[in-house]
Amino acid sequence: MDFAKTKFLSTVLEPYFTERLALVTGFDPCPNFTKAASNIPNLTVKNPQTFNLLELIRSDLIFFTRDGLAQFEMVLESRMANAFRNRQVPTS
Repeated sequence: MDFAKTKFLSTVLEPYFTERLALVTGFDPCPNFTKAASNIPNLTVKNPQTFNLLELIRSDLIFFTRDGLAQFEMVLESRMANAFRNRQVPTS
């Protein structure tokens, strides 16, 4: 976003305001977007590293940015690799 305007962001998300929303951005989100999103009451903005199962359960709708989705997949793959390396996942 070129400027931090909550009004612009709220018009984009207006059809979904009856729901609890979660938006997953990249690791380094635009500061203007973060500032605009902080003023919207039912919107939670997370990065892939801090997004967890509790946020998934609490949210009715989850939106991903392109960078956020790619980085979220990387985080999930690394967590799965760590689980296998630490032998916490059953093999059978």
